[in-house]
Amino acid sequence: MMKKTFFQLFAACLVFVGCRSTPVATHTSELPYTSSRLRIMDLDEMSALMESKVREFKRTDNPQSLKDGLFIAFGRPDEDSALEKILSTIRTPLEDHELWEPSVEEMVDKSLASIKDDSIPAGEQVTYGVILENVISEFKPTFVKQYKSLGFETRIIEKIAAAEVEYSRAAVTERKLNMMKGILSPSLIAQRLIDRRASVLKSVKK
Repeated sequence: MMKKTFFQLFAACLVFVGCRSTPVATHTSELPYTSSRLRIMDLDEMSALMESKVREFKRTDNPQSLKDGLFIAFGRPDEDSALEKILSTIRTPLEDHELWEPSVEEMVDKSLASIKDDSIPAGEQVTYGVILENVISEFKPTFVKQYKSLGFETRIIEKIAAAEVEYSRAAVTERKLNMMKGILSPSLIAQRLIDRRASVLKSVKK
C-alpha cells in the first residue's frame, strides 16, 4: 500500500513539474511606444525622438528607424496639435527617398489588422486607433481638395473606411481610462468624410 501511494505521489509530482515547465505564449509588441506613454511627452521630448530616429537612419541607412518614427509621431494623441510641428522631421527624409507613401500605407495596413486582431492587447489596439485617427486628420485637408481628382490621401481614407474596424470593449475601456475623447471607430470617422464628399459632389452636379 505504501509503495503504491509513493508511486502515485511521484507521478503527481511529474505532472505538476511538467505543467510548470510548459512555456507560456507571450505577446511581443511591434510598437515603439503606446499612446498612453506618448501622451505624457511634451513637444520637446517628441521632437527629440524624431531627431534621434533621423540620426539613426543617417548612421545605418536603414529606413526602419524612419518608419518607427512615423509610428511614434502618429501614435501620440494630438490634443495639442503637436503632430504638425514634428511630422516634417520624419516626413522629409521619407519623401527624399520616395518612402513616404509606402511607409504610410504600411502603417495603416498594420494598424487596421491589429485592431481586428483579438490577441493584441487593448493598450496597443488603442494606439493603432490613434494612428488611424491622426492619419485621417492629417489627410483631411488634402482629401477635401481631391473631390474631383482622387489621390493618395483619398485612397488611404477610403481604405480605412472600407476596413470597417471597431474598437473592442477592452479598447473602449482603455481609452476612457486614459481620458481620451471619443469612441468612434476610425472607419466610421473616415466614412463620414466620404459621405460628406458625396454630398458635396451631388450638390455640384445640380
